[in-house]
Amino acid sequence: MTNSLKEKKKFWNFYLKDYSTKKIADKKFISIDTVKKHVGNIYRKLHVNNKVEAINKFSHFKN
Repeated sequence: MTNSLKEKKKFWNFYLKDYSTKKIADKKFISIDTVKKHVGNIYRKLHVNNKVEAINKFSHFKN
């Protein structure tokens, strides 16, 4: 697994644990705006508009 993929997986795990944007930013040592951009990229790649849709879609990938 590449470092980039590992970092994306860590980010996604924080997101799924319902960490706040600020908490994710603090843990990843990035800005809140960067967290928001990553979330937007996740939504775009999954073709969803919110966290509930993202989680539902992600759960289909796991099964």
